[in-house]
Amino acid sequence: MKLFTSLNPHFKGTDDLCVVIEMVKILAYTHVWIALGAASAALATLHSIHPTLPWNEFPWYCLGAIVAATGLVYTFQRIIKLRRNPNSMPMSRRAFLDRWKWSLLSFWSVVVIGLIVAEPTECCGCLHWTPQQLVILLIIGVLAVGYASNPFGRGPGWRDQPRLKWPVIAVVWGLVTGWFPAQWVDPTHFIDEWTQFALQFGFVAGITLPFDCRDLSIDSPKLKTTPQLIGVQNTMRLAIFLVAASAVGFFIADVNLARFMVCGIAIIGMVFSQIRQEEWVYSLWIDGTLILQGLLSFLFSNWIF
Repeated sequence: MKLFTSLNPHFKGTDDLCVVIEMVKILAYTHVWIALGAASAALATLHSIHPTLPWNEFPWYCLGAIVAATGLVYTFQRIIKLRRNPNSMPMSRRAFLDRWKWSLLSFWSVVVIGLIVAEPTECCGCLHWTPQQLVILLIIGVLAVGYASNPFGRGPGWRDQPRLKWPVIAVVWGLVTGWFPAQWVDPTHFIDEWTQFALQFGFVAGITLPFDCRDLSIDSPKLKTTPQLIGVQNTMRLAIFLVAASAVGFFIADVNLARFMVCGIAIIGMVFSQIRQEEWVYSLWIDGTLILQGLLSFLFSNWIF
């Protein structure tokens, strides 16, 4: 109940719909939803290409690492943003972080530490990676940590650089959910890692642009986000084009229709977001398509066409 009232001080707990809406906000504001989405989209990359691959402990450990790292990094980003530019955050998210930021940071830190302590052997597996793989991981880390605000200086982060907001997000997510899972596969089961990067890049870029439209009233004009440059309608057309293009790629590359179908669900949600600009549409539906990628690809793993 304290979580609900930190989101909405007028919350009375008498309306079932209000309870659902507040729970959606909690999943979004604690970064649980987005962390699960990252791992689920990575799982979809594997299951949509090689659904019959043998699974050992290492892929599951990597999925857990994606959950933990995503939750911690997003929390870290939001705390920096709260301290340096609080007016760029929605009021309900700001109120939630004001009250729970240190508890949230502690929770995700414990998850990361617990993962390292539980499986130190798997954690050290990255020491055997090639220089190229380690460079890609370094790029992911630099972009992720520096996105909200530069933690090592007073300069703005990647998010606050003109025209870089959604491309940085799409590059990181394309690498984490497309390129990264391909590294877990035995070389005898070939996966074109850069094709998977491109497909997930396009999908994430498409579902990210509606959030820029939502934030048009609070984003600084200096950001030069896509809606600021070309308008909301043209931005939504671009978003739909990107998701539709990734759908074509998923149809060609995947062995089942799971991710192709998710693209259709995402496009419907993106159109609906222009009718009902509410938190649940963005957090539960649009962001939820990342979770849906993994869920459907797992359910359709035996439906090979």
